[in-house]
Amino acid sequence: MERNEYFPTDNAVNRTLTYIWEKTDGGDPGKIVEYLYSSRYILVNLTTLSLSHNRWSNSDLQLESRLCTDIQNYLNNLATFELSGAVFGFVPCRRISGFPYLTNITCNDCEISGWFPDLFSGLPIKHLHFARATGLGSVIRDDINGDVFGSAPGLEVLDISGLKDGIMYFSNAQILTSHPNLTTLNVANNLLSSWNVTIESNPNLQTLDLQNNDIKTIPPQFCNEIDLQYHKTGLKLFLQGNLVNCRDKAYVQWLLDSPAVVDSSSLKCFFDSGPIQKTSQNSQIFPDNNPPQQENQIALIVIGSCVIIAVVTLIGIGFNNRYVIMHIFLVRMQKKKLNGNAKPELAETVQVYASHADSFENYLPGGWNHFLAHWCTLIGHWLD
Repeated sequence: MERNEYFPTDNAVNRTLTYIWEKTDGGDPGKIVEYLYSSRYILVNLTTLSLSHNRWSNSDLQLESRLCTDIQNYLNNLATFELSGAVFGFVPCRRISGFPYLTNITCNDCEISGWFPDLFSGLPIKHLHFARATGLGSVIRDDINGDVFGSAPGLEVLDISGLKDGIMYFSNAQILTSHPNLTTLNVANNLLSSWNVTIESNPNLQTLDLQNNDIKTIPPQFCNEIDLQYHKTGLKLFLQGNLVNCRDKAYVQWLLDSPAVVDSSSLKCFFDSGPIQKTSQNSQIFPDNNPPQQENQIALIVIGSCVIIAVVTLIGIGFNNRYVIMHIFLVRMQKKKLNGNAKPELAETVQVYASHADSFENYLPGGWNHFLAHWCTLIGHWLD
């Protein structure tokens, strides 16, 4: 398709844009549309339009005759639409057409909550950038029918990294099947707990960026797809910033062996942030190829806790019956002190202590009475 042969000079375009900016209160969206509409015969050569950092009201977006339809009459050479930092909400436009060269839409750091499924169906979109956008995370997560990007089958680059509300998972494993030309997918800096999206229908995929998510493991079927894609296109998989479940031996071995995984030696284990390591076939996979020291530590902690509980229990019982135990010790000590040469008054004292000590079992709960009685008797014999 040949471009419009009528091209105004660059100076004319610059003067027009400056005039529009000055006459629209520094970029008021409604007035911009008004002036663009009235100046359509001047801007036919415009290939890049930036309306970044504007706040579009519902009334602005609902002026479909100006924004969604008639805009094609005077920007039919537009190739790049820059909307970063703009505030939209839901975009009401449907099946925009008349832009045969519009291949790049950038909406980084913008606020946008979605659009109709056929929004891009009349556009030759190849690049969509929504890095750090607000409001798209849950929309993409819950897109079970592939409606969000499904109307852009020619998509080659999709950047949905760092979305403010994050993407925890994809409800639709087939979300990329309608994009056979996709070469780069950036889903870094989100909240993904795993990767469950098939790439079998993306024979041109060369870069899959999953950095800085929460991916501890990837199911084997998707690992196999990644390896197959590497042999087709040299796919590069970026996983830095994801802590690995090093107890998944097969996954760790795949990370270290797969040629698709970039710089796998820099990946860290989830349990102690140590580097992942290769192990022999008969050994378990743990950082530094050592035995599971953490399990040993846990066992020691459990045993130590049991011992502490037992000691505290005995101390508690002993404290509650301290007078009974003291009686036993005093009786034995008095007997040793008398050593068979007891005077009548001392012998009477021994009998008094013994009268209390002989009935101490009545103070102890449950089966502890027999245990403590036997324990005190042994100590008593030792004192003798």
